[in-house]
Amino acid sequence: MIILIRVIFYIKNSNGDDKVKTILCYGDSNTWGYNPLDGSRYAKEDRWSSVLKKELGEKFDVISEGLNGRTTVWDDPIEGEFKNGKKHIMACLHSHKPLDLVIVFLGANDLKYKFSLTAFDIA
Repeated sequence: MIILIRVIFYIKNSNGDDKVKTILCYGDSNTWGYNPLDGSRYAKEDRWSSVLKKELGEKFDVISEGLNGRTTVWDDPIEGEFKNGKKHIMACLHSHKPLDLVIVFLGANDLKYKFSLTAFDIA
């Protein structure tokens, strides 16, 4: 998180460049805005990517690309391969370019029992 803050600080303070910076937030249910209390979706303004946009200001466009159950590189044996983050990220990168920063927030779903992964595999 500290590295991310430093990168955003650098982008935010780049001198002489008035163009809007575009940040893609690519992640799982945390990025989508899943509410674990009732399975609903948090209001848009309460999701972390929207909070980031608000804090950064008008010179930033923050795109939220979240999907419940998305993994880093694993096909989901029950829900299908569309949950595999590696297989979908290139399409996202190309459909939203040009990008100034990409934040990848994945890994929690790799811990699911159905994947039978070791700590080494997940890391």
